[in-house]
Amino acid sequence: VNGAQTVGALASLNRDTHKDALETLRVTVRFIALDEADEDFGNRVTRATNTQNRIGGRDFVGLDPEQTRLRDEFAVDGLIYAVRNGEPDPEDLVGCSFDDAVVAIACSSTDVNLATQAKREVSKLYLDTTKAPYKTLFNAQTTSTAVWRRVQVLRHVEGYLSSSTRTWTDSREKGFAVHGNRLVLHLVFAQLDRKVLDDPNIDGPTDKDLLDMATERAFSTMKAAAEERFDGYLAHLFKNAAKVRIIRERAIQLMSSPPQSVSP
Repeated sequence: VNGAQTVGALASLNRDTHKDALETLRVTVRFIALDEADEDFGNRVTRATNTQNRIGGRDFVGLDPEQTRLRDEFAVDGLIYAVRNGEPDPEDLVGCSFDDAVVAIACSSTDVNLATQAKREVSKLYLDTTKAPYKTLFNAQTTSTAVWRRVQVLRHVEGYLSSSTRTWTDSREKGFAVHGNRLVLHLVFAQLDRKVLDDPNIDGPTDKDLLDMATERAFSTMKAAAEERFDGYLAHLFKNAAKVRIIRERAIQLMSSPPQSVSP
């Protein structure tokens, strides 16, 4: 449950000139019987007994059984899913981190408010792992296939926008790519067939040309929609949920209503 600081202190004694003190040292230990405890009792004890430390929602994500399940599902497919805070991010070809997953899943939602939150302050998406919005994103229906394929789309869109900004000379256009990246990703997902993202029995969205086309379409319509209604500082614009909803609705209209589906 806890005791990491105590163990660390003992280890430091074992390494320095106070090593002999370990022979006479006494440490108080507390045991908690779990015979009749609720299933989530351990997690609740961890939260309650670590209030003296700077521990937030990201630290508790790794305690969620759904995240453990996802990590195991990734492993079955020979992939790495880095869940715990501080774990190194795996190479792109062999896995992803929770930080990638939460942004990708939020932006794939039909609720654009989640994409806006991913841009404004992503940590609020998992501030409390017992309720929405976290439970909306990660629940029993969230599969490793769904997570992995969304992360692949996220990486493709980020790579496309990053490559484009290196060639653009218009600083405002670059601003749209940097500050509007989460809305662009959301609009790319709006063009994709959900079966392509979720069904493990069919191939995922790996066609580069089609994803490039979807990204360019999402970016151009998003930029046009934003320029129609708003001006000023773009960093603030794409963190404003009400304005982003207006831009999203207009961009969807420009892409066609209902939006066309892009399938591999």
